[in-house]
Amino acid sequence: MATSSHTQTEKIGFFGGSFDPIHKGHLRLAELAILNYDLDLLYLCPAHQSPLKEQSPWFDAEHRLAMTRKAASLHERISVLDFETANPSPSYTRHSIVELKKIHPNAEIFLLIGYDQFRKLPDWKFVDQLCEEVHFILCARHQTELPPPPLPKLRLSLLGNSLIDLSSTEIRSRMQANECIRDLVPPVVYDYLRTHPFFPAEIS
Repeated sequence: MATSSHTQTEKIGFFGGSFDPIHKGHLRLAELAILNYDLDLLYLCPAHQSPLKEQSPWFDAEHRLAMTRKAASLHERISVLDFETANPSPSYTRHSIVELKKIHPNAEIFLLIGYDQFRKLPDWKFVDQLCEEVHFILCARHQTELPPPPLPKLRLSLLGNSLIDLSSTEIRSRMQANECIRDLVPPVVYDYLRTHPFFPAEIS
């Protein structure tokens, strides 16, 4: 991955998650963040294992990373950070932000977060440091006003995205039932899923 040669302050996005698998809804949120906050680049960062999730991802880390890279290749301002999938220990966002700042040392970092994770922020490890290092962008369905910040030093903005009625859970359920998922994931991800036979039935 190339390091930045810019000397001016960059605006860099960070969007972490299981991406189990990545789908069109994830990419729509990334595109909206790039557009609304004029980001120079946004990194997707698949987690190896989220510390606040008891259940392991359905797809192995190598496959989630590969699909995320394929999805990112469709957008010139979206890239992938593989720091978390390369480390088998639980994925703490603050460690990934430290790695990201090594690549973009002068950047202002914007961290996308969903409403479920937003409510859990006080339970995150190193959250006080994160509040000093990043500006949070809340991706909340139909949310029109900022909710009260759960932490006093939190810098928070609202993405203002419309309802995206799509989830990785739904995609996995459809795959297990051998139902069509063609319209739910980017074509390159769909092709990857079709060519990797680790499912109970052929994908429609």
